[in-house]
Amino acid sequence: MSAYSRLQERHHKARHGTIAGFQDKSQIDPSEEGTYSNDVSERRVFTSGPLTFGVAICHEGWQKAALCRAAENTCFFATVNFASDGSPTTSAVVRPDDTLVSYQPYGKPGLLVADIDLTEATGLLAARCKPL
Repeated sequence: MSAYSRLQERHHKARHGTIAGFQDKSQIDPSEEGTYSNDVSERRVFTSGPLTFGVAICHEGWQKAALCRAAENTCFFATVNFASDGSPTTSAVVRPDDTLVSYQPYGKPGLLVADIDLTEATGLLAARCKPL
């Protein structure tokens, strides 16, 4: 297992410290083809208590995309990023109605914590998706 894989695995631990699963980067920028595997064919969801969640990596979770993903799936969407000087993205939590719950200020070190009401995440629109 590569150092990158171990790092990603650590970020997908469930509430009690057990590994919930693994999601690799699935949208590879042409400049990253030598860094990441391009054989990822599916996205996964994980469960911890009453929370079901998925993982988006890098530009898959940009803020405008996060607003769209939350609204189109009627779910909460969280982005996580290192808040460093000059970083074009930051950590944020979005409601199912595509409004921002909270975010970590750009370039300011810290830990983003947000209270969410899981009953707001009905998944209604995501449930209407028909597989191809």
